[in-house]
Amino acid sequence: MPMSNHKTILLIEDEVIIAMTEAMTLEKYGFRVVLAHSGQKALEIVEKNADIDLILMDIDLGGAIDGTEAARTILANRMIPLVFLSSHTEQAVVEKTEGITSYGYIVKNSGETVLIASIKMAFRLFEAQQNIISQNARIEAANRQLQVTNQQLLRSRDRLRQGETALHESQERLRLFSEQAQDMIYRFEFVPVRRFSYVSPSATRITGYTPDELYQDPEIGYRMIHPDDSHLLPDLLKDPRSRKDPLVLRWQRKDGSLIWAEHMSSPVYDEMGTLVAFEGMARDVTGRQRARNAYEELSAVLDRIIEESSAGCFFMRCDPPFTWKATEDREVLIDRAFATQKIVRVNQAFAGQYGQNPDELLGRGPAQLFETNLQKGKSLWKQLLERGKLHIRTEELRTDGSRFSTLGDYLCLYDSQGRIDQIFGLRYDVTTPETRDEFLQSRTDHLCDALLETDLQGRCRYVSPSHERLLGRGEEILGDSCFEFVHPQDRERAMKTFQEAARTGREGRAVYRYLHPERGYIWLDSVGQVYTNPEGESVGLIAIREASHPFTPSP
Repeated sequence: MPMSNHKTILLIEDEVIIAMTEAMTLEKYGFRVVLAHSGQKALEIVEKNADIDLILMDIDLGGAIDGTEAARTILANRMIPLVFLSSHTEQAVVEKTEGITSYGYIVKNSGETVLIASIKMAFRLFEAQQNIISQNARIEAANRQLQVTNQQLLRSRDRLRQGETALHESQERLRLFSEQAQDMIYRFEFVPVRRFSYVSPSATRITGYTPDELYQDPEIGYRMIHPDDSHLLPDLLKDPRSRKDPLVLRWQRKDGSLIWAEHMSSPVYDEMGTLVAFEGMARDVTGRQRARNAYEELSAVLDRIIEESSAGCFFMRCDPPFTWKATEDREVLIDRAFATQKIVRVNQAFAGQYGQNPDELLGRGPAQLFETNLQKGKSLWKQLLERGKLHIRTEELRTDGSRFSTLGDYLCLYDSQGRIDQIFGLRYDVTTPETRDEFLQSRTDHLCDALLETDLQGRCRYVSPSHERLLGRGEEILGDSCFEFVHPQDRERAMKTFQEAARTGREGRAVYRYLHPERGYIWLDSVGQVYTNPEGESVGLIAIREASHPFTPSP
């Protein structure tokens, strides 16, 4: 029995006995059959069953929907082979169905041979139609892809033309650049023969040789190298890839003069990895090299001066460099500086001030230098970082416990980003056989409780030990104005007295209130005068004692 691959046929027949007979015939030939007895039922089955492979539709169906109307509705929503099955043979009826489907018209009672043959034909027609539709779809897709490819080719052609134009323009710019460049641009080939394959016109200005002369005699490039630098080129040729920095050597020009030439070149290799050429630029750096040589000579002289100087010198590196910003917490910055700044160079004179060797001071920072008085050290360092420089007299402690006085200048050194990178210090040991108080008191006859030395702007440079006992403040005010803690109502009068004494050189006297950190405002009686210290500087010396009466200065 012929097999149908178990295709499913929807049989629509309102006559039950005819429907059962036809269903049995179809099942006999291996088809699965689904029955519908009305057009409406057929529509519902088709909508819910996607596995219907073919429809046998009776034209005369009882009910509101006849076979032709049901067929139109089904075929409007689904592509499926549909064969009409009817007892009508009238031409008008047959023509009516031809406008709906082209899969066949079977007259009832034609026999099972005609029925099965017509169904198989309908399947073949549907398959052929599907193949045509699929082939048409592939042809349309191929046409679309062809159009896309054609557009891509057109765009590629346009880009190629643009690239050719850009390449031509780039080559022209390169030619103009090479011809107008101040640097000598060249390509020197090693195979098949040693030769210059390109030399820019600037070669004449740099070497004195024209490009044609270098083309005709490529050995000129070797002969120009100064004998003392001749070893540099073989070293380069041994491993060109390993060299990262430009090659600097001396060339002897055609006129016999010497220049320094800096070469920035790239090796060129063939597919076998063999060095075949060098492409690069040569630049006359004679001026720069002479400046560098002069700098190195000057650095050597400076190093000798520092090492042999009687003044103590040191360099302290800030790692990392930092910016002294008003927006940041100054105490945090000071703590960071004390923790990270280290001495990286010190001369013998500086180390000798402490009674140590230079190596013993390397790696030390301000925290170690001021370990006996961190508060004083941080105050001085704050002044230095704020101003960028500081000229000050300090009292220091040697390793044996003895004290010594220094007069020094300290500078902040900045990097290219404006950050403090190093601290440089230069200072002298100005210790005398006299104590500091004895030295200053020998220059005033005023009997006093405390002594204060200032510059001519009123900034504190030295305070005697008794100053802290009397006024509650010691070396932490160094660098600050001596009028900072004077009562606001007395400050202008005290400053005017100081300025007059500084201007005339005569003694000035003032009674004023001073803010003691524990006692509040106290009355002070002070006498000041300008004098010249041992270093030849004009400074102010102020002798201070507590006033015996708030309004009457003591005689």
